Amino acid sequence: MNPTPPQSEPLLIPLADVPRVLSFGRSHLYSQIAGGKFGPTILRVGRKRLVRLDELRRWVNCGMPPRDEWQAMEASAGRRLEFGCPLKTPTPGR
Repeated sequence: MNPTPPQSEPLLIPLADVPRVLSFGRSHLYSQIAGGKFGPTILRVGRKRLVRLDELRRWVNCGMPPRDEWQAMEASAGRRLEFGCPLKTPTPGR
């Protein structure tokens, strides 16, 4: 019997799945996007709109800042952190 290989997480998730992941209502997510408060980049692949799961996690870990602040944070960090907030520095002794 062949064991089932472990399932890996997707790199991209459909924008339509973001409300479920964040426990938001769909209309709340779209109002956040329209108001410039949704930080992660929305990618277009054909007709699909996708979000990078790792970026979504980093955004939440940083307190979900507005898009303009988030883009500045990501640019200054150079995307060198996989998870965590690019602006948070480690506290000594932790």
